[in-house]
Amino acid sequence: MKKILMLMLCIGLFAPITINAADVQSAETTIAKNFIIVVGQYPAKTNADDLLKKMQSNYNDAGIYYDDVEKKYYVYIETYYSKSGADYAVWWMKKNRPALPIVWAKTIEVK
Repeated sequence: MKKILMLMLCIGLFAPITINAADVQSAETTIAKNFIIVVGQYPAKTNADDLLKKMQSNYNDAGIYYDDVEKKYYVYIETYYSKSGADYAVWWMKKNRPALPIVWAKTIEVK
């Protein structure tokens, strides 16, 4: 009788721990994010291409990113892997490159 009670007690104590451990593993899966320094957004690709041609002469990493959710084309000049780096780049661009259009950082998911 004591063995049965001890077995039931052990099952009752350890069952919630195994269930919680399975939940933690699924919660740890994160989506990688990058940050792009955006200088323009357009609903039409032709407008984005025009701005990209202007930006590519000064910025080698310039490109176009299409957001499926917002259905917009974003023209970016640089890519960063951390939010702090992107924030500093936006601040620096606004301070030292006043000829640029409006500059901001956009978070994108890495596919």
